[in-house]
Amino acid sequence: MARLHTFEEIQRIHDMDKPISVTTYYGEVTEESMCTALNTMGVDGESSFLDFGCGPGRWLAVAHALGAGHVAGVEFVKSRVDIARHVLGDTVRLFEGDGTRNEVWDAVSPTHVVFYNRVSRELRAFYAAVNRCKTIQKVLLWKTTDRLRGFRCENTMRTATPAGETFTAYLYVRSSPSHNQSRAMQ
Repeated sequence: MARLHTFEEIQRIHDMDKPISVTTYYGEVTEESMCTALNTMGVDGESSFLDFGCGPGRWLAVAHALGAGHVAGVEFVKSRVDIARHVLGDTVRLFEGDGTRNEVWDAVSPTHVVFYNRVSRELRAFYAAVNRCKTIQKVLLWKTTDRLRGFRCENTMRTATPAGETFTAYLYVRSSPSHNQSRAMQ
């Protein structure tokens, strides 16, 4: 895997005039929490992992380090895609732009998806894309209690930020057809 650069190196590379903070570019999830979450999801060599809204690629780096078979990210903000490309090189696949386009999901055929975002407009588009993609087995949503149609919540994980804030992640697993039928009969 490509060497992960320090915040100072990334700042110098991109001529940024203000310091990069953990929450500005890398979200508020620690690497330890990411490893725990991806291990709980069962990400392994057979997994095709997609980070929807990957930012500069920290989830991608962790998934790659844990041995995910295929690792991809999609991000709308070009500067964050540039950082991910510089930091991760060709170890992962990156898509810039609208992550709800069919060609992104078709190219990746993800089995495991992480989405860390609370913008309701983006959640609706994300849910629609997940429902179209039949290869997905597990989805991890951070900070949202919304339910995914065709999935059941298998696990919740409480985690703390470096600043001490706590929040919950929800692990959804695609429901089997027999599970859906038994629920419909109730």
